[in-house]
Amino acid sequence: MGIGMSILVVLVIVIGYLYSDNRYADELIMKHKITNPDTAFRFVISQKVQAPTGAPVHPGQSFRQLMSNEKNWLWCDEGAICIAILSQRLGYETRLVDLLDAKTGISHHTIVEVKVNNQWRAYDFTGRRFVSVPGLSVEYPSVPKYRVYPETKHLLLLNNSLLRAASYTWQSR
Repeated sequence: MGIGMSILVVLVIVIGYLYSDNRYADELIMKHKITNPDTAFRFVISQKVQAPTGAPVHPGQSFRQLMSNEKNWLWCDEGAICIAILSQRLGYETRLVDLLDAKTGISHHTIVEVKVNNQWRAYDFTGRRFVSVPGLSVEYPSVPKYRVYPETKHLLLLNNSLLRAASYTWQSR
């Protein structure tokens, strides 16, 4: 690899990290004194509200975009992801829980669970509450479907905004 290519790789790594979601999350954690999943949850619900019915969905937005959008609303899965990212940056294991309708198998709601003291604790962004059992977040009989978040691929993209943008552009084709 030539010196020009080496410089380009270093620039992609450095610039990508400077504008990364993880760096932004770390800045929010420091600025707002977020110390655990409970304070991460309280922070997100103090900044954002559930998107109104009919509001557009913008897939592929980064954590930075979600937390800094002007409308201050998020969908349930976006709120869950924001809580997960902040909690993960604090060293907690996180997972998303899709609550599938027991009759149709379709997910109409997503919450996040964070492992605290070896027990999973559920946070419902839309309901703005802690829940002891994920199914209590919805009014229909549900079956939880657990997804590890962030997955390994997310960890790379959360650490480099340039790679995240390139990945989203490539997937959009």
